[in-house]
Amino acid sequence: MDKKSQLPTLRTFPQFCERHPWCTEGGLRWLRFNCHENGFERAFRTLGRRVLIDEEAFFECLEEQQ
Repeated sequence: MDKKSQLPTLRTFPQFCERHPWCTEGGLRWLRFNCHENGFERAFRTLGRRVLIDEEAFFECLEEQQ
């Protein structure tokens, strides 16, 4: 399957923190709140009132910060 045709892996904040214990929900909320200044805007998706994290995009943004 072509990578472009794959659906993104979207997780809620608690799901993301459970999968990656080094991360806290508070830290994710700070990144989301400041995403336009810190370059993480493409890592977060909004569906109604729910904010989801695109896991692949999150780690791409993290790599770009290095």
